[in-house]
Amino acid sequence: MKSPKFVMLAAKAPVEVRISGDSIETLKRVANQIARNARAIQGVTWVRDDYEQPLHSLRVNVRQDEANRLGYSRTLLAYP
Repeated sequence: MKSPKFVMLAAKAPVEVRISGDSIETLKRVANQIARNARAIQGVTWVRDDYEQPLHSLRVNVRQDEANRLGYSRTLLAYP
């Protein structure tokens, strides 16, 4: 019987690195350094950044009077 510890070591797992800061120039430079270092690691097959990719989001403006009339509470409409 294999130990879960050994099973996990043999499994492939994605790694995500997030960096944050106030300077876009610095963030891009650091991201490029991290990507260059990651690509140099044997076995790494996919390195990318999503800086230029748009963040998909949706903003909903609820007309509170209409929501109340229809029986929708603030709690029901709230979500993380």
